[in-house]
Amino acid sequence: MCGIFGILYTDGISVPDETRLIETSRILGHRGPDSIGHHKEPGIGLVHTRLSLIDLSSRSDQPFWDAEKRYCLVYNGEIYNFGALRAELEDLGAVFTTTSDTEVLLHGLIRHGPDAFVPRCEGMFAFAFWDRMERKLVLARDRFGIKPLSVYEDDRMLVFASEIKAL
Repeated sequence: MCGIFGILYTDGISVPDETRLIETSRILGHRGPDSIGHHKEPGIGLVHTRLSLIDLSSRSDQPFWDAEKRYCLVYNGEIYNFGALRAELEDLGAVFTTTSDTEVLLHGLIRHGPDAFVPRCEGMFAFAFWDRMERKLVLARDRFGIKPLSVYEDDRMLVFASEIKAL
């Protein structure tokens, strides 16, 4: 299990407080003691605490970015059919730098879009997919809700986390 957290400001310019992002990673630290990562920029902050299962290398730490730094993913879960999905994506020209299901999920979301790719993912997961250029955030979880994803929204922000206490 990993921990994810994010805050999206509706004004698109407010910058999350780094101290609070670090504190949130401490709150979620028991969910992923192997690494902690966070990212902030105007309008959004993302946190990930990692429990390494598939690719133990630090190259799979999150937040996980594509090569162009347009798309970012924070992800909690396991995609059981990631090997088959990876092979299909490689046939379409995707180049992988890790052996993680995280990178497979990211490439699939970029290539096919969330509406087409998420239903093909067999497993348990919750994630946030950020498109920096379009300034669009997609939240999703597996169809049974095995991996938790709590959300709070008001007129100033949308906040999500894999545990209520992180909100």
